[in-house]
Amino acid sequence: GEYSDYPVGPCPLEVQTAATTQCSLTGRRLASLPRFAITAGLDYARPVGAGQIFAHVDAASRSGFNGDPSLSRFTYILGYNLTNANIGYRFADGTELIVFARNLLDADYIQNLTIQAGNSGLIVGTPSDPRTQYHSRQCLIRCCCCKSCPAFGITSAHTGEIDHTIIVVNSVF
Repeated sequence: GEYSDYPVGPCPLEVQTAATTQCSLTGRRLASLPRFAITAGLDYARPVGAGQIFAHVDAASRSGFNGDPSLSRFTYILGYNLTNANIGYRFADGTELIVFARNLLDADYIQNLTIQAGNSGLIVGTPSDPRTQYHSRQCLIRCCCCKSCPAFGITSAHTGEIDHTIIVVNSVF
């Protein structure tokens, strides 16, 4: 996407002076919008005993983009890839044991960059989250079905027809 009509936009730091200036961004690329973004995921499940083992992996890639409306070269964010995965076992009663990782390949990237207002020249941003690994026990309760989770001593007395899921996480490490 491009700015269709933005004649008085912010100027990049490279051309700013002590005075407030305006630059035409008409026809320039929209800020924070990569040209390419792709996401793919794969799920696998197989019955084992009374339950089911399952695995999931997903990956997301983005091309580089400018993080600030001024389109300054100092706020250009390089493209990056993220991969997440989990594996677990789902018991017949709905309880799940899961091991999962976010940012599995420990990618270093910048999530956003922007220029602080006021011609200070300060650029602020958010770095990537590090690789995180967890395991947890979860119980999914479908209220319209009045399922319970014996592993946590939880019962559902709801008998309405509204179908919503409550996720109870007992432990995360």
